[in-house]
Amino acid sequence: MSDFLRTRGIDDISKIKFEDENGNIEEKSWDSLSKEEKFNILNTPLEITKEDNTELSDEEIQLLTQIRQSNMTPTQYLEQFKGEQTSTEPQYKIDDLSDDELFLLDLESRVGELTDEVAAQALSNAKQNEDLFKKQVDGIRKEYKEREDY
Repeated sequence: MSDFLRTRGIDDISKIKFEDENGNIEEKSWDSLSKEEKFNILNTPLEITKEDNTELSDEEIQLLTQIRQSNMTPTQYLEQFKGEQTSTEPQYKIDDLSDDELFLLDLESRVGELTDEVAAQALSNAKQNEDLFKKQVDGIRKEYKEREDY
C-alpha cells in the first residue's frame, strides 16, 4: 500500500495532509482515515510528468495563485479586467450630462440667464413631443462633441 500511495504523492502514510473546512492543513495517518477518504485518495489521478509537456510555468503558477488569493472564480477574475480596457472611442464631457441638463444649459447659453420657473416651463414645453425633444438633444450633443473635438 505504501508503494502505491507514493505514486499518488504520499511519501509517509502516517502524515497524509488534508485541508479542513477552514482551509487549515492537518496531517492524518492512513489508518485513521474513513473508507471514503481512503477511496478518494486511491482514485486520485497520477501526477502529470514532465514528459506530458503540461507542466505549468512559473508565470502560470503565479497567475493561478493570484486568482486563488482573490477569492474569485477564474471567470470573475477575468471579468474585472474587461472594464479596465482602454477605449478607443473619444470620451466627451458632454456625455456626463443628462438630456434635460444639456437642453437647459444650451438654452441658457443661447438666451441668457433663466429663472428656475422659466427653465422648467421651457423643458416641459420641449418634452411635449418626445421624439422632437430627443432629436433636439441629439443635435445639441453632436454640436458640443464637435466643439470638443475642435
